[in-house]
Amino acid sequence: MTYDYYFKNVKPKQETKKKGWVCKICGWVYEGEELPEDLICPICKHPASDFEPL
Repeated sequence: MTYDYYFKNVKPKQETKKKGWVCKICGWVYEGEELPEDLICPICKHPASDFEPL
């Protein structure tokens, strides 16, 4: 198997990076372009101010 064949046919394609926000406290991920201001983390109950972009 050549490197060319491997990269074209065997190696999985890289996924496009998803847009989202992650809770700095527990690691829960909200998927979306914009983070709602009134979002409350369903796991640790912290507000949107404790989220950061992925």
